[in-house]
Amino acid sequence: HRNYGQHNATICGFSFARGEFIITIDDDLQHPPEELVKLINKQKEDDPDIVYGVFTRKQHSRVRNIGSQSVRRTSRLLLEGTGKGSSFRLIKKDIISKLLEHTIHFVFIDQLLLWHTNDIDFVKVEHHKRRLKKSGYTTKKLFMLVSDLTYFYTNIPLKLMVWGGLVMSLIFFLFGIRFILQKWLFNVTVPGYTSTIVTILFSTGIIVFSLGIIGGYLSRIYMVQSKKPPFTIKKVL
Repeated sequence: HRNYGQHNATICGFSFARGEFIITIDDDLQHPPEELVKLINKQKEDDPDIVYGVFTRKQHSRVRNIGSQSVRRTSRLLLEGTGKGSSFRLIKKDIISKLLEHTIHFVFIDQLLLWHTNDIDFVKVEHHKRRLKKSGYTTKKLFMLVSDLTYFYTNIPLKLMVWGGLVMSLIFFLFGIRFILQKWLFNVTVPGYTSTIVTILFSTGIIVFSLGIIGGYLSRIYMVQSKKPPFTIKKVL
């Protein structure tokens, strides 16, 4: 059997769900089923699109907690996320329907949810120790998750490529001009030195600048391929 990952498996489950509200809960019983009532009551109270269960005290291992913190920080700093939340959540069906429109290979449910609504509430719930098996999130998998979040849901690497290319090309051009001025003003007479250095610097500057332009185009292609909605409609009056 192939393991497609937690989020892809959850999306698969969403495609078969038919209720007005859908609740996700881990199968290791670290999310106590009796805490579902708190999510339901919070939804009835304020009618948000999503209710997250926030743990009063996490019972994960130290490695898992560090990995989870890295994911939350990535979400908060790079993805404009809340930095909170969990896989213990209640979601309205119409939000689920919008999620199912996304067919990209790597799915991170919490980021997709933020694309479609900011009407989110949180309620404190208990978190139990794992009883049955070890966590499927190893250190390597958590690192890969942070990496995938950065590459699939942000254009930060491409922006770094663009601005890095522009800055480096400017530096190379300035160095090239410096060597030309040294040749003219101070009569540097090393045979072939100035012409060789200037040629290398200018050609390298053009290459790096061109890579920056390519990065700009890739950034725009990424925005189209990610299918991030330009707007969301909660209710038509």
